[in-house]
Order: sequence, then C-alpha cells, then structure tokens
Amino acid sequence: MRAERASINRYAWGTLRTRADEKVHITSFDLGLSLAYSSHRDLVYDGQIDLAKAAVLRLGGAPPSGFDLFLHADAPPGSGLGSSSAMVVTLVGVLKELRALPSAGLHHRGSGGAIPASRRGHPRSVRR
Repeated sequence: MRAERASINRYAWGTLRTRADEKVHITSFDLGLSLAYSSHRDLVYDGQIDLAKAAVLRLGGAPPSGFDLFLHADAPPGSGLGSSSAMVVTLVGVLKELRALPSAGLHHRGSGGAIPASRRGHPRSVRR
C-alpha cells in the first residue's frame, strides 16, 4: 500500500463592520445567503449559516453594537477539506476584534472548540 501526501491551498475570509444600530447582517458569499436580524438576540438555528450564528452567540456575547458580517470560504461546506474548521478560526478572529479581547483571553472564555458540533452549519445535525 502506498500513501500519497498532498496539501491544498484554500482559505476562509471574514470581515466584520460595526453598525450604529443593533441590527445583525450575516452574508455568506459562497453559500449565496444573506440574513438580517433586528439584534443578536433574534439569531435562531434554522439550518442557514448556523456555524456563524453559533460563533456569534457563543463568542460574541452581547455585542457592543450591531454589525455586518461577510464570510467566504474557498472550500465548499461538506467537502471534507476543513472548511468548517477554517471558518471557525475566521469567526473567532473577527469576533475577538469586535469584543476587543486579547487572544490569550479566548482560552479562558471559550474558543472555537467550544462551539457545539451540532451547530457547525450542518443542517441535518442541528438540534432544536
């Protein structure tokens, strides 16, 4: 048996722009979805961009303001290429900046690993 090694060059990007109001807009360019909520309290798990919602609810806490969150990943969800893991790292990074948390503080408050697997954006596994 012969094992082959390979690496791929795929990335996940996230941009978070604060708003003057409490509205939360989440846009996933690769999924072709854009969702709008009156505030972070209105986020519900419904099979649409649940990974981002879980990160906002778990790591974002009560955000200081509303925000627009723009997400994109090269690797498609469910491809087995680690797109969910890459997106969690991206979400932790942008939410860390929103909350003005030092990176070391994430170890004490929770990290991407604390986002339940049932909320990682896989609609079939979302528990209601």
